[in-house]
Amino acid sequence: MSKYLKFKNLKPAIVLGSITTVMTAILVVTTNLLPDTSGVMTDKLLAVCVSLMGEGEFTIREDLEKPEGIDKIISKNDGGLAFEVTASGYNQNSINVLVAMNGDGTVKGIAPISISDSPGYGDKVEKDADFFARFGGKNDFADVAGVSGATRTSKGVIKAAEIAVEAYKSIPIHEWELGGGNE
Repeated sequence: MSKYLKFKNLKPAIVLGSITTVMTAILVVTTNLLPDTSGVMTDKLLAVCVSLMGEGEFTIREDLEKPEGIDKIISKNDGGLAFEVTASGYNQNSINVLVAMNGDGTVKGIAPISISDSPGYGDKVEKDADFFARFGGKNDFADVAGVSGATRTSKGVIKAAEIAVEAYKSIPIHEWELGGGNE
């Protein structure tokens, strides 16, 4: 076998390795240049806060330690409290919801911020207002029926509600901080 043939066989591997290295470097640089949005109230998040808790002033509570599974803790000027939660349905971390809480530890309401689960299934859940209404006034979701044909996405939303209820129990917020008027 000639030296030329040996090099010819290595050329595709060298080119592919070089392309992979360059693309990895671009991803690392891009990720490091993107701003941190963990403390940002987006227009979509604000709209969901208003839909669940009514008009008011909302604050992302960076002064509180976020329990496991919680993306953001949001308080309202009248004492309302909500949790942004990301959960998994059919796809990993594809369900992003806001769970508003009552002062007694039950769910006031839950609404999707975004559901990017499998096409057709996530949409089915995201558009089903009756499904989200089933969570109101509860802190146990064993009897919450999922959306037919979207079982994994439904289970992901239920898991997000469970995470929010557990988070509510674990954070050190006193009745005066909640304002008592968010039932």
